[in-house]
Amino acid sequence: MPIKKEVVIGDCRLLLGDCLEIMPTLDKVDCVVTDPPYELSDPCPGKSHHFGTGLSKFDSEDFKAIVSGVDYGELIGQLSGVCRPYNGFVFCSNRQISKLMRICEMNGYSTTLLVWHKTNSVPFANSVWRGDIEYCVHARGKGAVFNGGAIEHTKVTAHPIVQDAAHPTVKPMAVILKYMKICSNPGQYVLDPFLGSGTTGVACAKLGRKFVGIELEERYFDIACERISKAYDQPDMFVGQPAPRPVQAGLSL
Repeated sequence: MPIKKEVVIGDCRLLLGDCLEIMPTLDKVDCVVTDPPYELSDPCPGKSHHFGTGLSKFDSEDFKAIVSGVDYGELIGQLSGVCRPYNGFVFCSNRQISKLMRICEMNGYSTTLLVWHKTNSVPFANSVWRGDIEYCVHARGKGAVFNGGAIEHTKVTAHPIVQDAAHPTVKPMAVILKYMKICSNPGQYVLDPFLGSGTTGVACAKLGRKFVGIELEERYFDIACERISKAYDQPDMFVGQPAPRPVQAGLSL
């Protein structure tokens, strides 16, 4: 069985296992908001860093599973099968942008590159580009939900990095909430096949969306279950607070 564990909390269905094995078993969802493993760019010649961030940290077990990259051809193929019409926000590294956008466009989707501007990134760069942004590709098919107007449709979203011990690359709740409001309506199903510590599920609990989350690592799965449970119990207390001072970006691009 591809599903190793299943936990249902409110309107959130959380599944432990490999998303590529589980997704073919799912019912239809309305949109996707997810943060798959990044593929880091090659370090600068003669230097042991990735655009200002030391590479040694990525050798640890905490980062091993999240810097291994992903097969976008297989992933988008699976997502297209379960999300119809396709409507997906997928975070990615600089090195993955062209691959992801090309595959989405080959599937006939309209694509847009979005940027999260990290307003409290470290204020120096040591002769390389400062790690103050991360990317997200939005791809959608004909008929997909696209709420909002000029104010909501800004391609750059500014928000501080959030320090959270639950996961090394947690995304700000405000960014996830913005994307989710654009691509879904209350009561619709949102899928995150790379659940991590559960930020997308927490956002669904906050906005009244139904949620399906898949996570391969049991330690993160358990954290996600706990966070989503608390989100239903204490809806005004789970949104992470921004870091009070500049911090090193988790993954510079």
